[in-house]
Parts: sequence; structure tokens; C-alpha cells
Amino acid sequence: HGGPLHQRALCIFDNDLPVNAAGCYLLTTAERAKDMKQMPIYVWNHAEHLATHRSMVQTLDEAEDLCALEARKTMEGAGVPISDIDIFNPYDGFTQFAQVWLEAFGWHGVKKGEALPFFRGDISVEGPHPFLSSGGNNGTGRTRTAIYTDTIEQLRGTAGQRQVKVKADMGIAGCVLPHSNGHVVLGKHAPYAWYELPVILGTLGGIGLVIGPIGLLMAKKERDPMLVDETRKGMDVAFLVMLLATGATGLALL
Repeated sequence: HGGPLHQRALCIFDNDLPVNAAGCYLLTTAERAKDMKQMPIYVWNHAEHLATHRSMVQTLDEAEDLCALEARKTMEGAGVPISDIDIFNPYDGFTQFAQVWLEAFGWHGVKKGEALPFFRGDISVEGPHPFLSSGGNNGTGRTRTAIYTDTIEQLRGTAGQRQVKVKADMGIAGCVLPHSNGHVVLGKHAPYAWYELPVILGTLGGIGLVIGPIGLLMAKKERDPMLVDETRKGMDVAFLVMLLATGATGLALL
């Protein structure tokens, strides 16, 4: 970099520039999204954490551990391996974090300590490893939305000159710092079909949550009045109604 150094090996170009920008995303159900003008993109998982560390500034070891924790939660929640992720837009507002996120997720097989050789390869949108196809916060300014917008557009095939040449079925976007961040896994297709195990188990669980409270409410009506504590009746009924509502709305979403 040609900019003046702020700290050893860190120059002005390693920090994103403040800009005025805004992003807006419409979230709805998969059923409603089918009839919308633009192709829907599905949320497979969202994971985030807010960690505390020993001082205001974390060490490299702490940053790597926190990034690894977030990466594990993100991928486990999505239920897919990192090899299924085609588009990867991690936070790079301070460029030193981009390599830590890359190694934590292991995108395109990059392991700890291997980010530099990876960056020396072809990471352009025309190449086989289109890392940060959005240009990142470092390239677009501190929007913190460009990484999400680009991931959506890449999956839709509407990214224009930024459109990657590789397959773009699933992507990850996230920000910000290792100790305070969140990542979203996005996909072209809905996470599960009706016949897949998570949906089947969720359906059975939802049915149980509907039948169980109804049965308990009926049993309460037939209970011997001598066994009823009138002071707690309202709370008991409210709890059962809440369970019933949880099961019913869960089934409706499925």
C-alpha cells in the first residue's frame, strides 16, 4: 500500500472510508415470495454473537477463536458444509479481519495461516475464487450493506459487471468485528422440501404441541373442583394457550 502508515504494516487504505448510504431488504414468507417480481432468495441461517474479552483491543488469538466460534455456529445452523458456499462476503472494513474470517470459515479449503497464498491467487470475480465479490467495505466504503446486496445479486444473477463466473447457488455475508458480528447464509432454493427430515420432525412436533395443550385444557374442565387451585387457574390456562399458539403458528409456517 502507498498510504501513510498508522501502525506498523497498517496504512490508511486498510480502513474503510465513512460514506452516506442505506440498504433495505424485504423479508417475508417463502409462500408470499413466490409471487414477487424479483426472484426470492432464501435465508438458510442467521447466527451472531457478542463476546467480551480481557481488554478494549483483542489479541490475534482472541480474534481467531471468536471468528472460529461464529463460523461454526453459522455453518451448523445452515446444515451445509462450507464447500457448498459459492459466494463469500465477510467483513473487511479493517482489512486484517478479512483473512481471519476466511481462515475461520475455511472457504475454498483455506486453513489457518493460508490466507496470504490464497490472496496471491486469482480472487477476482472472473476467477475461480471470487472472494469479496462485493468489493467489500474497504472497496465500497463503510456501507456495511454492500456485502449483503452483492450476495443476493450474485445468487439472482443480477450483479452486472460484478457477476461471478462460477456457480452461485449459496452465499454467506456478515459483519462486523470478531467479537461482535452476525452472518447470514443465503440460498437460491428453500432450505428443506416437505419430505426432508427436519420438516417431517417439525411437523410431528407441531402436531404434538397442538394436540397436547388441547387435551390438557379438556382435562382441566373435567377435573375434580376439590383439586383445583383457583388462584393459579389463569396462569395455567395462559401457559397452555401459549403452547397451543406456538404449535399452531409453527405448523402454519411449515
